[in-house]
Amino acid sequence: MQIKIDQEFKDLIPPLQKEERDQLEANIKAEGCRDPLTVWEGTLMDGHNRHEICTRLNIPFKTVEISFPDRSHAVEWIIRNQFGRRNLSAYDRTILFLRLEDVLKERGREIKVDSGKKTGRGNKLEKVLEESPKPFDRRKEIADAAGVSDNTVAKVKKINEAAKEGKVAPEVIQKIRTGDTSINRVVRDLKEAAAKERIEEIKAEAVKKLVSVDEIVLGDFREKADEIPDNSVDLIFTDPPYDRAAIKLFDGLGEFAAKKLRPGGSLVFYLGQIQLPSALEILSKHLRYWWCCSCYHSGPTLLRMNEYGIVNGWKPILWFVKESRGDKETFINDVATGTKEKSHHEWQQAEAEALYFIEKLTKPGDFVVDPFCGGGTTPAVCEKNGRKWKAFEIDPAWYAKSCERIVSIRS
Repeated sequence: MQIKIDQEFKDLIPPLQKEERDQLEANIKAEGCRDPLTVWEGTLMDGHNRHEICTRLNIPFKTVEISFPDRSHAVEWIIRNQFGRRNLSAYDRTILFLRLEDVLKERGREIKVDSGKKTGRGNKLEKVLEESPKPFDRRKEIADAAGVSDNTVAKVKKINEAAKEGKVAPEVIQKIRTGDTSINRVVRDLKEAAAKERIEEIKAEAVKKLVSVDEIVLGDFREKADEIPDNSVDLIFTDPPYDRAAIKLFDGLGEFAAKKLRPGGSLVFYLGQIQLPSALEILSKHLRYWWCCSCYHSGPTLLRMNEYGIVNGWKPILWFVKESRGDKETFINDVATGTKEKSHHEWQQAEAEALYFIEKLTKPGDFVVDPFCGGGTTPAVCEKNGRKWKAFEIDPAWYAKSCERIVSIRS
């Protein structure tokens, strides 16, 4: 028989991976086409890969006829049939789930509208359906059949919307399908890109209305160290970059702290887990290691470190002192609870964390320095709580944003 190929039906079937297709062709060459192709009124419903191989290699095949009341039922059958594939990616399963959901919603809508027309209420019913759609009661059943969660569905929708806007390349979609990258990784990349875009807008706006603040120095703290008198600082509280490249900054930070801290003063700083061994080794050349505190990450999601197979629930806060800690009567809790505050900087830490250490390790009128000002959290806390302070920022845009933050506090 002459089999018709319907492009919509064919497009519903995710392509086989190359290895799968090569194996299928090898099996057909060796054993023939053992399973019949499924057709509906002469149109191929299942077996598109077998049909192509058999037609190309002139290998005979059999067909079996199937019946449907209409096209939407044919689409539903194809999708549900695909759910049975073992190696179907989560992305393809979700795409099929969304397509089937639309088909069944539309079918239910048509039934309701047709019923309304028979009773003379068609237009009114259509309006009700458009303005107040009811929850789709078969959604869970379809999701269970597809083997996808609501979370995965939401992420795939986000990826598809971004792909339509040109923010996700076709080759990335293909990598998701083949398992070379994950849905979570792509969504995380989209979030990071959106955050960077938002931050760039914030920075650009701050630069436009720059009002300088004397206590914030534009430049590298290592080159501008003379701005701070030696042996004058009670606390250096800061948050350097977390990447491996930033490790080279630690020697300069240690040298700076050793000169500028008064005896008994403290250097307290956040750092990334991967930096911890190097930081301990390098800073210990300049100061006395005192303690390793931690900031516990609160919130519904934690960072997955795929490179290490770790779900990261805390970040280190290293504490060094010059000579020895001056005040041992004030006890410090070495576990702080972190909250997300990213309104001023993409790596911004919460004011509550800075406030805890600044209040515990200094008193009003003491001098606090931040060599990596960023969005200005340390200066903001000092400004609000009666500490003298000085900060350094190498990025002109972040310098502008930090100045804006302090001006806002003072106004």
